[in-house]
Amino acid sequence: MEALKNAIISGAGSIVATLAGIDWFLIYLYCFFMVLDLLTGWYKAKKNKTFETTKMKQGLIGKVIELVIVFGLLFLQKAFADFGIVLIASNFILFGFGLKEFLSIMENWTEAGQKIPSFIENWLKVAQEKLNEKIGGKNDENVEK
Repeated sequence: MEALKNAIISGAGSIVATLAGIDWFLIYLYCFFMVLDLLTGWYKAKKNKTFETTKMKQGLIGKVIELVIVFGLLFLQKAFADFGIVLIASNFILFGFGLKEFLSIMENWTEAGQKIPSFIENWLKVAQEKLNEKIGGKNDENVEK
């Protein structure tokens, strides 16, 4: 049910973005969130004394892959638009990536000991619990807490 809710939210965001013609705004917002996620991740690691270059390198590689996917989809969207075919898949994925970055920022911020609004904190706790249930239980060593 949670996956359906997330898909509906992402879909609604992508439709609004497409109708408003704000593809580049979403890209700028996504890039801003990506940089802010890197900074909050670095801050969390420094504050908790858990800074690892290997983990940071893996995170950066993941972000580069995401950027390649996003710009590849935007290129395809533009190519199809030249033939009169409107695709909203890239906006859908871009909105989803942006939401993922935002949630990662909130998670980094709270794990660094900072406060966030309680409704976001509750949302993160529920999402973490659901994720733990899906991937093997609350005591799974591969899940960061």
